[in-house]
Amino acid sequence: MKKFFLALAMCQVLISCGKKNDPPDDLTNDAPNNEPYLHFYQTTVSIPPFVTGSADLVIESNIDWQISVTSGADWLQVNKSSGHGKDTIHASIINENVGSQARTAIIAATVTNPSLNLQAQLTVEQKPYKLQVLSEKRITGYPLIYGHGMTPAFDGGCLLIGTGNWGDMWAHDAWMARLNRNGDTVWTRQMGDANIVEDAIAAIATFDGGFIIAAQAYRSTGNLWLIKLKSNGDTAWTRSADITEFVNTIAATADGGFVVAGATGSDMAIAKFSSSGIPEWQKRFGGSGSEQANAVSVAIDGSIYVTGNSTSNNSGDVGKNHGSKDYWVVKLNSNGDMIWSKLFGGDNSDESFSIKSTVDGGCIVAGVSYSSENGDVTGKNQGNGDMWVLKLDANGNITWNNLLGGTYLETIKANTSIALTPDGGYILAGITTSNDGDVGEGQGSGDSWVFKLNKKGQKVWSETLGGHMQENTIDIVMNIDGSFWLAGWTNPNGSTYPPFVGTWFLKLKDY
Repeated sequence: MKKFFLALAMCQVLISCGKKNDPPDDLTNDAPNNEPYLHFYQTTVSIPPFVTGSADLVIESNIDWQISVTSGADWLQVNKSSGHGKDTIHASIINENVGSQARTAIIAATVTNPSLNLQAQLTVEQKPYKLQVLSEKRITGYPLIYGHGMTPAFDGGCLLIGTGNWGDMWAHDAWMARLNRNGDTVWTRQMGDANIVEDAIAAIATFDGGFIIAAQAYRSTGNLWLIKLKSNGDTAWTRSADITEFVNTIAATADGGFVVAGATGSDMAIAKFSSSGIPEWQKRFGGSGSEQANAVSVAIDGSIYVTGNSTSNNSGDVGKNHGSKDYWVVKLNSNGDMIWSKLFGGDNSDESFSIKSTVDGGCIVAGVSYSSENGDVTGKNQGNGDMWVLKLDANGNITWNNLLGGTYLETIKANTSIALTPDGGYILAGITTSNDGDVGEGQGSGDSWVFKLNKKGQKVWSETLGGHMQENTIDIVMNIDGSFWLAGWTNPNGSTYPPFVGTWFLKLKDY
């Protein structure tokens, strides 16, 4: 019995010792005996440069505390200014970092009890934008490949389209290459008839994993050539139509069909097709001058934005012209009926090449302007021709416009996509021969130029890509992870016809 009570007493001693050494749940090991403590779990956090960048900051304490942020750090916002005990503070970016260097702010935590000398600090770093090349591919050799466009695939890859040329000006075939999300080639196709020039101009992805390509076939009839490819590249069907003499653009519609646009005669031409390539309606718009469609985009409500150029003045479907040639933007309903038609420009020539519908129901339009501080062009032209970007609301009113460029020429290819970024901004890609102004340092005699605008139209960053000779951009596609594909031509030797041309394909990220 004595042994039993002795063992029981020893167990009580051990239990008591264990309780004495274990801190309460809300204390850490460095603050025993209920002593007040205050510190951040992290000492430094790094946040991306864009407005949607954010981070969660963990504060550990057992008393009341309050938070302050470095004076002048107007780009950083925290969701709490005070609290008690362990808690999480959400820090978010409210202004982009448009500088070339990282910027920092100090978040300081102090206790509310003035008799306690406790404080903690955490450094928040906002990274600068920095364009990174994640991968780079070049498609060269024979046939010579002239890329015309690119469309995203639903699996994160894309389809490149263009023309395969065997060195004879009459030996052009439509060319398509399917790439996976790593930029590796899955399959290629080349389609066409002997002694007929065919160019794959624009494409869309379909819900079954395949693609529809709008191609130009230079025949006496049926210049529009529609190609439906299966997911493995096999042909599902082809159609020829006399709807447009020249095709420049294609866009998917919500019903599984699509619209194509271009020019017939001197008019803008647009047509709607079913998912099987059967025509449902076709329209022509224009005036007494010359008009054409260069790009089309379908809005979330099913309306259709078309942009191109017009030389007409107060005639037909066209209003008052500002100069020799204006941006022409037309909004149609899903049946092809015109909702509104507007001209934009200055006293010189302005040519619109790209359009993208935006989440607010409006659209963003880009092209080249030779005007300067006149009419709708509020910026000063820096050279031969600058890239002019317009943001329009759903009624066609200008929200903002920005003229960007350098001493020489900047422009954008017809139907080149404008990438909408997750933070509400825009990435645009074009061609530059400048090495100053908004462009910055050039790489050669002609470069691909890619830049970002925020949702207010302000330039965030600008980069040129290329070598010592000639490169240009044919298309840009945004990925869901914030990276984007950029495709273009490269002519590293600067040779004359037949040119040594290759299609250049890059995956980029800007932070």
